[in-house]
Amino acid sequence: MAIDKAAIGKFMDARKQGYDRCMYLDFSCKNKAIRAHSIQNGKVLDLLQKENHVIIPKPKFDPKNGPSYELGSIGRNNALTFTGLCSEHDTEIFKLADTLPLDTTTPSSLSSTHIAPS
Repeated sequence: MAIDKAAIGKFMDARKQGYDRCMYLDFSCKNKAIRAHSIQNGKVLDLLQKENHVIIPKPKFDPKNGPSYELGSIGRNNALTFTGLCSEHDTEIFKLADTLPLDTTTPSSLSSTHIAPS
């Protein structure tokens, strides 16, 4: 099966683009989306960082072998961000997660710290 390099390139470019409008619930919010962390920067990334950097999987594409990932270091303020909510809705939705202490004693509490945009 031949690999469509142009299609892969378009896909990779699309992944890099953010949304410019808030996607709160029914998409009726007209506010500009902000760049927010999908994992809490102030609590969880603080536990994972070393010298203000974290290790994340980075997508790459090799024409011979197809798409894959490699691990790489990135500044914590740029790591795992997405645009999808305005500041008001981001604050409203994640208020409890951002204000309550982080419980690192149970695995179930840690699984709720990742905010996955869909």
